This record gives sequence, C-alpha cells and structure tokens, in this order.
Amino acid sequence: MIQSTPDSHSFAHFKLMARNQDFDRKLAERIKRARLQKGLTQVQVSQELGIQQPAFAKYELGERQPTLATLPKLAELLEISIEELLGVGNSSKAKPGPKPKLVKKFEEIKALPPRDQDFVMRLIDTAIREAARKAS
Repeated sequence: MIQSTPDSHSFAHFKLMARNQDFDRKLAERIKRARLQKGLTQVQVSQELGIQQPAFAKYELGERQPTLATLPKLAELLEISIEELLGVGNSSKAKPGPKPKLVKKFEEIKALPPRDQDFVMRLIDTAIREAARKAS
C-alpha cells in the first residue's frame, strides 16, 4: 500500500492548495477593499490591531491570514461582519443593518437625559430632511 505524504503531488493535493490560495487571495481583496472604503491607512489599521504594518500588509497581499483573535477586531474596525470578511454565507444578499459605528452612537444617545435625546433627534431629523432635499 502506497501512503501519501504532504509532499506527494497528487491531484487532490494540488486542488486543495489551489482552493486555499483562492481563499487567501479573495480574503486579501476583501480586507483591502474594506480598509480603503473606510479611508484608513495600513498603519492606522495595524496600530488599532496591535500588530506591525508589514504584518498587516501581508494580509492584503494574501501572504498571511489574520489570527482568530484578530478577525473580530478587524471586522469591527472595518465595520463589516466576520462572515462578510471571510466571504461566507449570503451576507451580500441580506439587507444591510446599521453599521457598528452608528449602533454605538445610538447607544450613546440612549444614555443621554431625555431632553438631550430629543435635541439630538431633532438634529438628526433636520439633517435627514436636508440630505433628502439636496438629493432631489
């Protein structure tokens, strides 16, 4: 009986390697796209994650993957779900909810006294009306 080794060049081995490389490439693209959409630099993101910039650059080049401990921090910083970051599920088809930053702001508003909450709501209503007026 012939045993296969990690060094064997079987078709299944090549297929698995190609699948992993494809995943790494797509993950790298999603990380870079999300970072650029947020207007962040690699230095800013790496500082927030507590890693060196060259290490983060390797994420975007597909040469390295974020650790399991880093994924939630990265997703929160880029304001996307971990599923979206990894490209799993049908998060692209789901109706997007509020961004984490917006949810955090609403939590801050919720902690204000009722009078201040009313003031902030009037400001938001005015901003929405003004944006709608400009869009039409």
